[in-house]
Formats: sequence, C-alpha cells, structure tokens
Amino acid sequence: MPKLPAIWPSTADAVWQIPTADDWSIAVHVYGDPAVSRPAVALFHGALSNSRSFDVGGFGLAPFLRDRGYNAFSVDFRGRGHSLPPPWSTGWTIDDLIQRDVPAAVAAICRRAGVERVHAVGHSLGGMALFGALAIGSPGIDRVVTLGASATLDIPPTLRRVVEGLSHFSMIPIAALGEKAGFLARWIPHPLWRWCCNPQNVELEPFRLFLTCGSGDIAVRKMLHLKRICEEGRLVSADGAVDYSSRMGLIRNPIHLFGAAADTFVAPRLIDQTAMLLASAPTELTWCGQAQGCEHDYGHLDLVLGKNAEQEVFAKIVDFLGPPPSQSTCNV
Repeated sequence: MPKLPAIWPSTADAVWQIPTADDWSIAVHVYGDPAVSRPAVALFHGALSNSRSFDVGGFGLAPFLRDRGYNAFSVDFRGRGHSLPPPWSTGWTIDDLIQRDVPAAVAAICRRAGVERVHAVGHSLGGMALFGALAIGSPGIDRVVTLGASATLDIPPTLRRVVEGLSHFSMIPIAALGEKAGFLARWIPHPLWRWCCNPQNVELEPFRLFLTCGSGDIAVRKMLHLKRICEEGRLVSADGAVDYSSRMGLIRNPIHLFGAAADTFVAPRLIDQTAMLLASAPTELTWCGQAQGCEHDYGHLDLVLGKNAEQEVFAKIVDFLGPPPSQSTCNV
C-alpha cells in the first residue's frame, strides 16, 4: 500500500487495484458488497483531489450511496491517493484519464459487480474526463452526473505563465504539504477559503480532513494539457489531434449537470456551453444556490463537501439515477 497521511478517514469496505492498458495500477475504493445485486455507481474526483472527495470520515457521496442501496466505487485517478506513480512515470495528461483510467475502472466494476453498465459521477475534472470518455464511445456507462464540470476552462493569464515556467519539471511535489495544511486549517480565516469553496457552506472538520488527505502531487503534463484546453476553448487531446468537444453531440446517455452558484473555478457560462454541446443527450441542469432554495450559494468544493450537500445535492443525484441498471454480466 502506498505511503499515505497518518489520518486517512475512509469508510470503504475494500480497495481494489486495477491494471490499466499502459500498466498503471489505479485504486478503486468499494462501498457496499459487489457480490450483492445492487445498482453500481463509479465516482471520479477533480484535478487537485483524490477519492477522499467522496468520503471524509464517513461524510460524502460514497457512503451516502451505500446507505441508500447502491454499490459505490470511488476511483483514485493515476497519481492520486492509492494510485501513486510507478518509478518509470514521467507524468500523465487528461488523455490518460479519458482513454485509460475511466475505461479500466468501469470495465473492472462491471466485471466484478456482475453488471452490464454502471452509473458515473464526476466532480470537476472527473466530469470532464467522463465527457471525453463518452465522446469517444467508451463502453459500460449508463446515467451520468457531473458536479461543477465543463468541457473547457478559464485559466488566468498569470497562472498560464506559471504553468509554462514549470514545463521543464515532471511533478509539483505538494503532497507533503497536505498534513500541514490540514493542521493549519483551524487558524486560516474563513474568507481565505473562498478560492475553493463558500466558507459559510462547509464545516471546518470535514474541510480540514479533506485538506489533510484529499490532494497529491501535481503532474505538470496534466497542467499543460489543461492550459491547452483553456486556450483552445474546447476539450481536445494534449497533442490537439483529438477534438472531444466536437464528438460530444453524439453522446446519448442521460446526463444531469450540477453547477455551483458561487463557483470560482468553473464559471456558469462554461456549464451552459457544455450543456449546449450535449445536443443529443437527455440533459438536466441544476444550479445550487440560494436562488434555487439552498441555504447558501455553493462553491466548487461545496458540491461534494457542503454541509447541506446530502439534502441539497446528493438526494437529487439519487433521484436522477433512478432504477437499477441491468444486472447481466458485463462482457469485458
């Protein structure tokens, strides 16, 4: 097992290690009993996060789904959580998540849980990876929920120059800061949290535990890929050869997009644009804010960590997922 922070507040029932087509081993945290016939839901986290987005000491979408009759499977993308890089790795791009990690996780869940297709939920970059996977026809996915996710991004020019300056490196080593950041979170003034959440909408203890365990080292190649997506205004491959955005109109999976009214990472217009790209998919769009009846306007992380997320977000996800998918064996 890879070296992890001393505090790893997970309530998973098991952890699988799944091989990918390019010989990585990615972790899938299992919530429930795959031997029992239940609806299966795969969970994919954001760019600066890991599977802890969906379970911070028993609070999160993964245990919520388990308690309501689902088998949930929270995935650590490569380089995150239990999916740490092998010695030969020189980093990775979002193409690796789209073309390798998502398909490997979905196929393994289908095979081991004995289902034909799984529902999928993606927060932030996890949602973007799902858009890309669906656009290239990745099999095994049924209904899809995205939380604060879009097909492109806005990156300030200053940050773009910072990313360019890091292009000679393979990794930004920030994982070691996690425990320190979690410890210091008690003394960080609430207004300073606004870069990632609405401090009024997040409880201190889950937020502190998330800072402690919820991140990892940053692959520079992935950041350069995000920079290219931002500059082109569309979801494209790292080399520009594959235009995922142009294929999103072919997606026919039912999709429910959730947007955060006070999101500082993904502007509302980007989510609106993404909904328009999904021209052939039955699409629902829900905004999470006071204007929609929520207690507070949601920020980016609030969609998975918000103190009222169970009632205001998670319950709506369960309503959308609906009846169980087919329980026949998956041929993968």
